[in-house]
Amino acid sequence: RECFAELNTMIASKQHQVHCLFDVTQATLIPAGAPVYAMRSGFMKRSNIGEIAVVGTGFVAQVLAETAIKLTGTPMTFYASRDEAMVSFSQTQLG
Repeated sequence: RECFAELNTMIASKQHQVHCLFDVTQATLIPAGAPVYAMRSGFMKRSNIGEIAVVGTGFVAQVLAETAIKLTGTPMTFYASRDEAMVSFSQTQLG
């Protein structure tokens, strides 16, 4: 819960676009309320939020992201690796 509030505060303090990467490749389960906490924190609706990336191709990653997308309407992109996500972030900055 606190991590999403801290993320919201950090993004709010920046003038530039901020991308978020959630690496859940090692996660075996997620707290049931995680998507709700993320939504309530407000970070996904910040005007300077960039791409939200979820790294992980497993069931946990899909459930986490799909629930958050349904609750917030905020798009997220799935990546199989951190490297893929970082390439996308760098291309977004250049584009």
